[in-house]
Amino acid sequence: MLMTYYVDKVYDCKHFTRISVSWTMSSDVLLRDNDQLPNEALKPYVASTDTIKELLKDQYGLTLTDIRPLNGYDDLNLHVKVSPAHCNPHLDQVSDNGYFLKVINFRDSQRPDYLDAQLHVMEHLLKKGVHCQATIMAINGDTFTKLTVQNKNGEDVSHLVSLRTFISGEILQNISLTPRFLYRLGQYVAELTSALEDFSHSFYETFDCTWSLNTVVKLTDIMYVVKDVNLRNVCEGVVQAFKDEVIPHRSGFRKSQIHGDLNEQNILVLQPLNKSGLSPLEADDAQVCGLLDFQDTALSYPLYDLAILVCYMLMTFSKVPLLDIPGYILAGYQSKLKLTESERLAFRTCVAARMVQSLVMGAYTHHMDPSNHYVLTTSKHGWQALETFWSADRIASETRWEQLVQSFKP
Repeated sequence: MLMTYYVDKVYDCKHFTRISVSWTMSSDVLLRDNDQLPNEALKPYVASTDTIKELLKDQYGLTLTDIRPLNGYDDLNLHVKVSPAHCNPHLDQVSDNGYFLKVINFRDSQRPDYLDAQLHVMEHLLKKGVHCQATIMAINGDTFTKLTVQNKNGEDVSHLVSLRTFISGEILQNISLTPRFLYRLGQYVAELTSALEDFSHSFYETFDCTWSLNTVVKLTDIMYVVKDVNLRNVCEGVVQAFKDEVIPHRSGFRKSQIHGDLNEQNILVLQPLNKSGLSPLEADDAQVCGLLDFQDTALSYPLYDLAILVCYMLMTFSKVPLLDIPGYILAGYQSKLKLTESERLAFRTCVAARMVQSLVMGAYTHHMDPSNHYVLTTSKHGWQALETFWSADRIASETRWEQLVQSFKP
């Protein structure tokens, strides 16, 4: 059965630690129950579905028939379906899959250049055959519209709105990883890197993403939130290794635009149906069918995209031996693109650095909101994965990965 990618969780501390959110729908109200996100004041508050209905009708010439909330961190994301009849001169026919409606948080709504640059990345990838969302223009031809609503304090707040195509598929988190699919994921990252290598946009010449791996060194300022002394020592060791083994050698890295956030929530996959008409639980024959969330895209190092993907696959529960996961991904990646020697030497540390970045920020969230114990229970596998990955003998690990690169044939 084909599933859409909305889920009943939103990410806190970017992607790995999560807070459960229960959404309820009535005929005219969108409610979030027990929402304890520290960024609630930032996230758009839309009290009535009538507001969305009027926006779609007035700005896009579309008639709302169904609406579902999607996962989101700072933005209000919605899956909307509309009737076939429309009056949008930029739309040939209405999609049966519906559309993705993003009501952008107040902070980012003040940065239209930041938002517009993301659309340019997506448009570039679409031209290169990488499936991601495409913008649906408003009746007047604008790529963004404006929505003014009252926040919970009764104050008027204006948000930019983007309507995009909706991509059906299963989020990567929901399938069981296999060596063959990990290999295919590595190939996908290489193909993404190749597609972005000739992209350029003036905005990204000076933009530096908050969640860039380059900011790992700043984690020392909040390392006190990791109460377990052994875990804190591991984190501090990884940060120091990043300072010693990565930063001085970045001149030997390839440089181009990257996605910046290749986690298990942002990659959509399509699985073929078996004889019973159901998708298999394992991902052997799954294909990547979509890429989401370009808020962290930046002019940076393609090695970071590879390391980020490996990080989140390590922190996703899997039957594949943990220390083999990087090898299968590297095998797929290097069947398309080769790492430079500097990248090869820095790879392991970059992977661990992203793990530390996610986990320390998760601990920081709990420190800021001690009532939120859920972030600690959901990070348990992540801490174990970090300890196992970082404590393993480096030479033995890299030797094993190279063996898989040379020998694994899916």
